[in-house]
Amino acid sequence: MTALAPGSVAEASKQELVVLAVPWTMIGAATTGIDLAGRIVIDATNPWVMPDFHIADLGGRTSVQVVAEMLKGARVVKAANTLAAAVLAADPHQGGGRRVLVLSGDDVDAKGAVAALFEAAGFATIDLGGLADGGRLQDVGTGVFSGRNLLQVS
Repeated sequence: MTALAPGSVAEASKQELVVLAVPWTMIGAATTGIDLAGRIVIDATNPWVMPDFHIADLGGRTSVQVVAEMLKGARVVKAANTLAAAVLAADPHQGGGRRVLVLSGDDVDAKGAVAALFEAAGFATIDLGGLADGGRLQDVGTGVFSGRNLLQVS
């Protein structure tokens, strides 16, 4: 595994796998002028609008569908958005099991790469399906997996 090092947004955007983890209203500014076509993008965002924490109007789409439309040609996978940062940062091995991360996306190979990344870090993963149906299960406010801290035990 390659060591991680700080770098610029431009350098990060040239990597095979990119994580998008910015406030909802900053997605456009964070990605303007960056070509992510063909790259795997983990969408860890949630459509909270600050400062009053209301959920953005997505026009009937899931938040990941909106992100995928913004990142033309990127291989977008929704993941790491349903749990608080402190929970994600904690040891994924808990109570005799592994913490579960759910993911969704329309690109099977991209989902496999993201699942492999999280599983190598000790998490269990569940593929919820495509950007529409799977994304709906993850979306804050409406998704049944939003805020659910699950463990897979053997």
